[in-house]
Amino acid sequence: MLQNLYSLTSGEIIAFVLVPVIGIIILLISAIAFFILHSKIKNKNADEVSIKKINKIQRIIYIWIMILSIIGNMILIIEYKIPEITIYITIILFIISIIVRFIINKKASNIICAISASCIFIVAIWNFVSDKIIENYNEQFLQYRQAVYNGFDIYYVSDTEGLIETVINNNKKNSRKVTIIYKENYYTSVEELNRLLNEIDMNNYYFMTNKYDYDYIKTIKLQRYIGMYLSDFLDYEGNQKGSVVKSLIQLARSKVYGYEVEVDINVIYTSDVNQTTTVNISKENSEQIIDLIEEIESLNMYDVYIQCDTETCNIIINFESYG
Repeated sequence: MLQNLYSLTSGEIIAFVLVPVIGIIILLISAIAFFILHSKIKNKNADEVSIKKINKIQRIIYIWIMILSIIGNMILIIEYKIPEITIYITIILFIISIIVRFIINKKASNIICAISASCIFIVAIWNFVSDKIIENYNEQFLQYRQAVYNGFDIYYVSDTEGLIETVINNNKKNSRKVTIIYKENYYTSVEELNRLLNEIDMNNYYFMTNKYDYDYIKTIKLQRYIGMYLSDFLDYEGNQKGSVVKSLIQLARSKVYGYEVEVDINVIYTSDVNQTTTVNISKENSEQIIDLIEEIESLNMYDVYIQCDTETCNIIINFESYG
């Protein structure tokens, strides 16, 4: 029944919004008129015309309460994904109200109508408040989330230490705990999270992936951040022969020369005599890159570490042992 509401045209959306606005205006005007005329009846100044008018106004209020309640229920189904059966229950209650109006009396009919409308109002308030509570809870963690690329659902952590400390504070005070997953290890307790603070490399950036439980963030997975088109660099990490290290530098050079990357790539090399050389991979530094490749001995062992943020990727190469 409500499937087509998700693909309304602009005209239908305007009508869908306009009808409730008109209805609310009519209800307000009718309510004011009702109370004015009702006060006349109380003061026994009512004539037959006034009584007919008040009955007409009551019918208008009654009809618009039903219309607005049904539209409100439809909006709740779309916005908050409440079960569609609620709109059938609402319609059935209004049908019962109409039948009671003709068979028994208006008072009983109005009570049934008011109960149905009140239930919809209570559900709307409950969902709105619940959404705000969930939004505020999640925002304390999501404030550290930054989009890697516009239009892509990929995020990195802007402040890893701040995120972990926020999780620690939450887990101290809140019965709803958040778990951080890092290198396939799970950190939930304060002691575990404090250990993670000491273990994780704060010089690196990390991808952030969240999982939810009843819309609340339940787990936050942190993975080493690596720029687009640079993930193959991670294959070279660890103890490597010089020949492999040379290949890594050649790979970095081909990516830069081929305009595959938009970040700066630097090679930071520490030799066997503890002398550090930093070379930016660019066409302007071609000679320095060639000199660096020649300095690395193919049979020697080197320790390779990749360190990336959103603007720079450093290839850190440290001499390990002679071959």
